[in-house]
Amino acid sequence: MEERDVRQAFTEASEDKPVVLAVTNHDFRDMRPDIQGVQELIARVAPDFPEVTFRFSEALDAMRRALGLSWEAPCSLEMRLSQTSESSHVLEVETDVPTFGPQPWLALKTVAGTYHNDNFDIDVPFRKWRYVLDEETFPLAALESIGVAANNSYGTTTVNVLDTRNH
Repeated sequence: MEERDVRQAFTEASEDKPVVLAVTNHDFRDMRPDIQGVQELIARVAPDFPEVTFRFSEALDAMRRALGLSWEAPCSLEMRLSQTSESSHVLEVETDVPTFGPQPWLALKTVAGTYHNDNFDIDVPFRKWRYVLDEETFPLAALESIGVAANNSYGTTTVNVLDTRNH
């Protein structure tokens, strides 16, 4: 992030535009120098915009506030697993609240302990999906669990995990 980025955010805020200036860091290094650098940039630019008030916030709360989002119920993610032949099963997932994005995240944990992700077949965008478990993907016997996660438009995350050993 550079001073011009911070200056742009303050300029837009002074024009009554909804602004979120965000910074992230997610590796193994000490993040303090990067965060202190951003704080120094803000401290350098803020006096040029005395009419602009700002707050430090978690990114999700900042976006909700900037966009004026109203609370929305979390996705329900009802999961049904059915056997369709001797060697295949179908996982169906449905929600009563539209997801943010056309499909949820699908995570597969094998009995060997490895993790994989894949895409669903979309039956109804934002509402209903299915995934076939067979020799082309993963047979059910090869899986320990299946995880499904989705967000609603408010940013609330729902995660469901199906223990395949119980099926």
